[in-house]
Amino acid sequence: MPWFVCEYFNNKKLLDKTIRSYERDFLVFFEWLLQEKQYILSITKITLSDINSLRLSDANKYINYLQNEQPYQNKKGLKQSSVVRKISSISSLFHYLANVAEHDNEDPYIERNIFSNVERKYTKDDIEKAQKRRNDILLTAEEVADFLCFIRSKFELFSKNQKQLVYYLKNKERDTAIISLLLGSGIRASELISIKLKQIELNNNIIYVSNANGAKRKVTITSIAKTDLASYLKVRKERYNASEHLTEVFLVNYRQAKPMSLRSIQILIKKYAEAYGKEGLSAQNLRHSFATRIFNRTNSLDILENELGQTSINPLWIQMGLIEDIKS
Repeated sequence: MPWFVCEYFNNKKLLDKTIRSYERDFLVFFEWLLQEKQYILSITKITLSDINSLRLSDANKYINYLQNEQPYQNKKGLKQSSVVRKISSISSLFHYLANVAEHDNEDPYIERNIFSNVERKYTKDDIEKAQKRRNDILLTAEEVADFLCFIRSKFELFSKNQKQLVYYLKNKERDTAIISLLLGSGIRASELISIKLKQIELNNNIIYVSNANGAKRKVTITSIAKTDLASYLKVRKERYNASEHLTEVFLVNYRQAKPMSLRSIQILIKKYAEAYGKEGLSAQNLRHSFATRIFNRTNSLDILENELGQTSINPLWIQMGLIEDIKS
């Protein structure tokens, strides 16, 4: 990859899974660029000048290539959802080069992001699939309360064996707090596992979180999430044998206490979701469930963006009915 892609990844601090996905998308773009600009000898020799010389017409040519020429499963042309994802990936790189990175003289690496104004169309099939996922996976306000009640007191009836029951009884305050916090704040699972004790202000219903880029924000949590978090904090030190220097909030204790991993959170959610009858529920779905409730209550995208810590809302959310269109 060109050096500026490596710099982009270092700046973004993405999850390994996301990096691999972006690398695949970038490789498709750079291979296309080599075909278009045959004076470029290899991908590693692509320069900022090469990127800066591209125009909107080049962006449209690349999209046409993805839609009609990119090889996929013995045919040419990708599904529209795949095209949208690849454009989003490369647009993220161009955004970094045009709006974040700069030379020593404070000039940006490139003049503009040629993909920023490209129209991203979602097919009827994309929207219908998204609507089905919404209905099957997202939790309504009533289901949120019922799901949390299930975790607090009913899951033991569904334990598959004595070992699972013992594990549940040990961790139910922690597990309830985790899912309650995701549903009652809209934070990402990656933000949740990095919360430190000093970042909690229970009296004010506030926590402070940091995203993958290190940016910090203040998040208001619901009263239910506050209560569940307080219940866990009461047992955290003794139950998990937490030393004073271990400041992460959510812990596991096998041979010794240590912070929970993102994978542990995902497995935890899957276990409770399947027992509850919501197979496929994920941390992202809990975040989307929160987003739906916030928007339905406020009817404001500005408030929603602030609550989620995002600068924009995925347009597919609006088209699929996750967030209804704002009426003037």
